[in-house]
Amino acid sequence: ISTEHGMVAYPAGQVVALVDLKTNRTVRALHCSKNVSSVCFSPNGQYIAAGEMGHQPGIFVWETHSGVMITHLAAAHKFGVASLSFSGETGGEGRLLLSAGFQHDGYVCIWDWRHATDPVASNKVGCKVYSTASLEGGQQFVTAGVRHI
Repeated sequence: ISTEHGMVAYPAGQVVALVDLKTNRTVRALHCSKNVSSVCFSPNGQYIAAGEMGHQPGIFVWETHSGVMITHLAAAHKFGVASLSFSGETGGEGRLLLSAGFQHDGYVCIWDWRHATDPVASNKVGCKVYSTASLEGGQQFVTAGVRHI
């Protein structure tokens, strides 16, 4: 949900549907090459990211209003993207993007999504990750899952 722009996004197969909460109408459909497993808005609502599932999944980032794809990030996860979070600079665009792979992938990656096509940092995680978030200020990320926070 983007409270900044009154929109909600949800995955529908290979599409991310954007719905205007005021009119309750779908305003945009953003297309991926595989089924979508995770979506998130940037803190200011100007961007939306989607992660795919399946062999060699990608991560896409679009401008919310225009639907123009800004970047396609690939080659870090092997089976799917379980969760995504932009860094949480207050009112900012979310300079960094955190992605957590599916359980058998086991990697958490940090992307400078505007300037790099490879992760700037990654780490192997031994437990399943259900959710990711950025702490206020955007300097720290947190993951939550089986046996960990």
